[in-house]
Amino acid sequence: MGLMASFVMFLCGFIILICEPYRQGLDGSNGGPRHGSPHGVLMFLVCICGGMGMLTFELFTFARATVMVQPWLWWVRVIGYLGLCLPCFAFANELMPPLLPGIMYLLVGCLNLAAVSTQVLPKTPEEWEWKVFGDTKEKEKMEEQGAKYLNWKDYVLQTPRRLCDLYRHFRETNLLARYLFIAGYTLLNFILYMEAMTRHRDSAKGQLLRGEFADGIPVLKQNNVGNWYPIAKGFGQMLNLNCAVLVLPVVRSLVMYLHDLSSLNPPWYLRWITYVSGLLDKNIVFHKSIAKYFILVSVLGHSFAHYYNYSSAPYYGQALGANEYDPSPTHMAWAFIVPGSDGMGPGLSGQLLCLVMLVIYAGAHEKVRRVHYETFWYSHHFFILFFILLLLHGPVWKFWCLPALVPYVIDRLIIRIFYRGNKRMSLMRIYFWGKPDKPDVITLQFDNRTDRSGMKPLQYREGHYLYLQCPAVESGRMAFLKEWHPFTISSAPDEPVLEVNIRVMPSPHAWTNKVMRYLQLLDPHKTGDVELTTRNPETGEMAVGKVFGPDGQMLFRIDAPHGAPSQHVFQYNTCVLVGAGIGVTPCASIMKGVVHYRWKKGYPPANLHFYWVARRADLDTFRWLITLLPLLQAEQLKHNGYYGGDLVQLKKLEKTLRSEETNLDQLEAESSTVDPGKVLPDGTVPASSADAPLPDGWCTQTTAEGEVYYWNKYTNLTSWDRPRDLYGELNAKRRGVEQLRGVVKEAISERRELSITLFLTGCKPEEVQKVGDAKKGSLAELVNLLLDATDETGKPYIKLIAGRPRWDKEFANLRQQHRRETIGVVFCGAPMIAAALKEQCEKNSDASEGTLFRLHKENF
Repeated sequence: MGLMASFVMFLCGFIILICEPYRQGLDGSNGGPRHGSPHGVLMFLVCICGGMGMLTFELFTFARATVMVQPWLWWVRVIGYLGLCLPCFAFANELMPPLLPGIMYLLVGCLNLAAVSTQVLPKTPEEWEWKVFGDTKEKEKMEEQGAKYLNWKDYVLQTPRRLCDLYRHFRETNLLARYLFIAGYTLLNFILYMEAMTRHRDSAKGQLLRGEFADGIPVLKQNNVGNWYPIAKGFGQMLNLNCAVLVLPVVRSLVMYLHDLSSLNPPWYLRWITYVSGLLDKNIVFHKSIAKYFILVSVLGHSFAHYYNYSSAPYYGQALGANEYDPSPTHMAWAFIVPGSDGMGPGLSGQLLCLVMLVIYAGAHEKVRRVHYETFWYSHHFFILFFILLLLHGPVWKFWCLPALVPYVIDRLIIRIFYRGNKRMSLMRIYFWGKPDKPDVITLQFDNRTDRSGMKPLQYREGHYLYLQCPAVESGRMAFLKEWHPFTISSAPDEPVLEVNIRVMPSPHAWTNKVMRYLQLLDPHKTGDVELTTRNPETGEMAVGKVFGPDGQMLFRIDAPHGAPSQHVFQYNTCVLVGAGIGVTPCASIMKGVVHYRWKKGYPPANLHFYWVARRADLDTFRWLITLLPLLQAEQLKHNGYYGGDLVQLKKLEKTLRSEETNLDQLEAESSTVDPGKVLPDGTVPASSADAPLPDGWCTQTTAEGEVYYWNKYTNLTSWDRPRDLYGELNAKRRGVEQLRGVVKEAISERRELSITLFLTGCKPEEVQKVGDAKKGSLAELVNLLLDATDETGKPYIKLIAGRPRWDKEFANLRQQHRRETIGVVFCGAPMIAAALKEQCEKNSDASEGTLFRLHKENF
């Protein structure tokens, strides 16, 4: 918040510098108006130096890789922000621009003062660290690899090839649809800007403000005012579009419906959705991009242009009269009622919109969202005030907002509030994982058995997620907002229970921590395993499951299901699942659904590779998954033993295929190095070996001098070099390999593959080996639990690797194993791992070979 306020302060100083009425006032010369501004230069220095000073202070103390959290720095913030807001208020009557950043500084200063007074400060730098600027690692990496800058001539000559390479790169990285969409949306913004700017420039009001209307107004024409009016309207038109589109990506019912369509086989007229399914994965990213780039840029341009327009208020007041235009820039920008406006002044509503945006943008930062979700939740609900002010600010915005706000209001108000969580689901079991008095993970199991009509209480698919609300922990003045939190469903759709795993945050103010303490009241003996029952008042019989708690409120209200990128796993025959931290929950749901149910019905994916990245310290909290993985692997072996045929024969076929593919690659490499000038008319080429077999029709001849040459008895061609039908061999080898691939494909059509690899960070290689007499609750016990289950050859089901993943090695193996396939990569976890997976997907995709990796990442 301080960074944004300081930037606005600096921008206002720049406005004062370029606007003469703000900087030094108007002396009334040449028949112009008189407007005093004796403190213009002083306020210019305050805004520029103060804004830049606080901006620099924040960048070097807070917005850096290692945050400085010394208590005295917070007092410097309080004094700096509150001190700089004083001159902004003192000279507001003569200077309008600094008033808005002054209010922002007052708000920031008061919040910092409250934080210091209540001692709500970050305890460690790591708790709040975040980076504003990127680094140059990628550039340095390219330079180390020999990257060079092209001159303009080489760049022009290489443009056609670069365009082809760019298209191929976009196709391999699955970015073509995304970039086409971004380009089209940006073009739409530009077209709307130009249309609005041109229309208002040539309108009667635009000509009047420039003094060109009718016979002309000399005082306006001579002082060159009114030129910024159409620019402000152009940016205003962009705001109309983007503020309306902003809510569409978060209409959850619409997004879930499109996710379901794209992950299944839609009707022919909706199959285009499957080609842009990558855009659905980025719905929250698109929502953020609209706010960060399109709206923010439009607001800055719109505000800058109007601030410049307000500096011309004295001219308009003199030329048009005070009844048409107030000669005071401050009154025009901040008065509730201004001349020419029927309701609230557009200047005041615009300034209030900027203040509301300051609160929303400050609370929407990713670090704030992850560490203090409640702050993000409450500050984001200022969007209600934002849209109300927009309706008061723009007379035409109500026409723009209808197509977007109507579905959003239906989804949010009717579906998500009135009908949200009304379906009763009884909580059957609670499992606490970790220390008895301080569990790290809670597992909730709700009753989802099929009723007499054959229907389940909740119909969902693998990869879906839900929202939970716990009425018992809602407290405080903001309880009416009913705090909902998203969690991935970790059970399979055909299971009789709906399972959710909740990771408990350490802060006592966190929602998950409150829920943990509330549920522990149901486990007074700290057994870690609670089964809830309810007595039937009529029969007196006990039934498993409880809907209401001791206080008479529902234990949990559930809003489900919601679509997620992970459900696209079923589009692929081969899929890679990667889970990190609590992000393994969708992977568990997918694996259980695939192994237990989808394979039995012959549904994809046939090949499933699961990679789990876990910290050593967190492994004990995932006992529920550790006990599940060997069972899944055993089920896969059982399936292959019944349906998969002769495994020994299949291994021989796969070995032969790999050998033949290697030989084919060598022949293709040889054919690419042949000199075209040495190719004979019948297509033969010089052989590289004297032992190479002669093609059909060729034989050895000897000259009178005893020199050996080669002659084709059919075509009468001669050659001093030993001929070789390389292209014939290549085509024959291709046909043989394709035929062998068909044989292998037929042999493995009923076999299924599940590989599980656990990367355990923070431990040594010897710690992931099986040991005897492992202490209960130790890492060795968990490792033994994973390694005890073995296949028919005695190898462990699960591969354990100490340390961080080497994704380049893993993806190289996947590419070799599944050549000429489109492989789906589904990930849920830390952004750092997502970036590494994205890099490997792009690196190992080859459109010419037909091997493509498609990344789907969770974004809720």
